[in-house]
Amino acid sequence: MVVPPIPGPPAGGQPLTVSEGPWPAGTVYNYQWRANGTNIVASLGGAGPIFTPTAAQLGQTLDVVVS
Repeated sequence: MVVPPIPGPPAGGQPLTVSEGPWPAGTVYNYQWRANGTNIVASLGGAGPIFTPTAAQLGQTLDVVVS
Protein backbone atom coordinates (compact mmCIF):
# COMPACT_ATOMS: atom_id res chain seq x y z
CA MET A 1 0.00 0.00 0.00
CA VAL A 2 1.27 3.45 -0.91
CA VAL A 3 0.26 6.32 1.37
CA PRO A 4 -0.57 9.47 -0.65
CA PRO A 5 1.83 12.21 0.48
CA ILE A 6 0.83 15.76 1.36
CA PRO A 7 3.97 17.83 0.83
CA GLY A 8 4.78 20.76 3.10
CA PRO A 9 3.46 21.98 6.44
CA PRO A 10 -0.03 23.53 6.49
CA ALA A 11 -0.37 27.30 6.64
CA GLY A 12 -3.60 29.29 6.83
CA GLY A 13 -4.73 30.32 3.37
CA GLN A 14 -2.09 28.17 1.62
CA PRO A 15 -3.40 25.18 -0.37
CA LEU A 16 -2.32 21.60 0.33
CA THR A 17 -2.30 19.16 -2.57
CA VAL A 18 -2.35 15.40 -2.15
CA SER A 19 -0.52 13.17 -4.62
CA GLU A 20 -2.52 10.09 -5.58
CA GLY A 21 0.55 7.90 -5.91
CA PRO A 22 1.56 5.42 -8.61
CA TRP A 23 -1.86 4.09 -9.63
CA PRO A 24 -2.74 3.17 -13.24
CA ALA A 25 -3.83 5.92 -15.63
CA GLY A 26 -7.60 6.37 -15.63
CA THR A 27 -8.02 5.54 -11.94
CA VAL A 28 -10.89 7.51 -10.37
CA TYR A 29 -10.19 8.98 -6.93
CA ASN A 30 -12.46 10.11 -4.10
CA TYR A 31 -11.08 12.50 -1.47
CA GLN A 32 -12.13 13.28 2.08
CA TRP A 33 -10.09 15.83 4.02
CA ARG A 34 -10.30 15.69 7.82
CA ALA A 35 -9.33 17.97 10.70
CA ASN A 36 -8.66 16.13 13.98
CA GLY A 37 -10.40 13.08 12.49
CA THR A 38 -13.60 14.97 11.64
CA ASN A 39 -14.65 15.14 7.99
CA ILE A 40 -14.48 18.58 6.39
CA VAL A 41 -17.65 19.14 4.37
CA ALA A 42 -17.39 19.31 0.59
CA SER A 43 -18.73 22.87 0.47
CA LEU A 44 -15.67 23.93 2.51
CA GLY A 45 -13.26 22.20 0.15
CA GLY A 46 -13.11 18.82 1.88
CA ALA A 47 -13.75 16.64 -1.18
CA GLY A 48 -11.00 17.34 -3.70
CA PRO A 49 -7.26 16.84 -4.21
CA ILE A 50 -6.52 20.42 -3.08
CA PHE A 51 -7.57 21.80 0.31
CA THR A 52 -6.86 25.23 1.78
CA PRO A 53 -6.89 25.16 5.58
CA THR A 54 -8.39 28.06 7.46
CA ALA A 55 -6.63 29.88 10.29
CA ALA A 56 -8.97 28.05 12.72
CA GLN A 57 -7.64 24.69 11.47
CA LEU A 58 -3.99 25.48 12.14
CA GLY A 59 -2.70 23.32 14.98
CA GLN A 60 -5.21 20.59 14.15
CA THR A 61 -4.16 17.31 12.61
CA LEU A 62 -5.07 17.46 8.92
CA ASP A 63 -5.22 14.36 6.77
CA VAL A 64 -6.97 13.13 3.64
CA VAL A 65 -8.48 9.75 2.83
CA VAL A 66 -8.07 8.82 -0.84
CA SER A 67 -10.14 5.94 -2.13
